[in-house]
This record gives sequence, C-alpha cells and structure tokens, in this order.
Amino acid sequence: PAMVLMMEGLLLRAGYRVSAFGHPHAALAAARADPAAYDLCVTDFNMPDMNGMDLAEALAGIAPRMPVIITSGFISDEMRARAETDRVGALLQKEYTLERLAGLVHVLLERPRDEA
Repeated sequence: PAMVLMMEGLLLRAGYRVSAFGHPHAALAAARADPAAYDLCVTDFNMPDMNGMDLAEALAGIAPRMPVIITSGFISDEMRARAETDRVGALLQKEYTLERLAGLVHVLLERPRDEA
C-alpha cells in the first residue's frame, strides 16, 4: 500500500491522471472494463497472487499497445528477456524510481504505440 501511494503521488505531482490499485486483479478488472481508459501501467514486480511480468502478460491480452513499466529491487537477465517477449515498455530499478519514473512515463507515452 505504501508503494502504491508513493507512485500515485509522484505521478500526480508530475501532472498525470492516475488510477491506483492495491491489487493486480483490481487493475486487470479495470483494464478489462475499459481498456481505452488507460494509457500506461506502472507495477511492482513483487505483488500478491501474481508478479509484474504476469500482469504485463495479462494486460497485453487486453490492451496490446499499452506500455508497462515494472519496478523491481533486482532486475535479472531472465526478467529482461521476458520483458521483451511480453512487450514491457521498461524495467526500472526500484532505487531509481523517484528520480526516473516521471521521465520514463513521459518517454513511453510519447512513443508511437507500435513501438511501445
């Protein structure tokens, strides 16, 4: 919950409209209900019931062009490889989240959707 509040506040201060969800299944339900309402997803890798890669894979089936940013304390080569196949827009080392997240969101939202 603290991480959700931190990310929400960071992105709101950067001028973005934010929908924050405390559970990955809630985020998936919202995306299924209205896929066009969401331009990008920021998620942690470690979550209850599924990890960030699983969420990205599920979102790819709902909104294939939606970029996903996954934050993690440790980014392995396996994560990098899977991120490419699941069309993850970016992996972000958690220690750099405060400094880099808003800029990374901007870059991914400006990228043409066939590249996201």
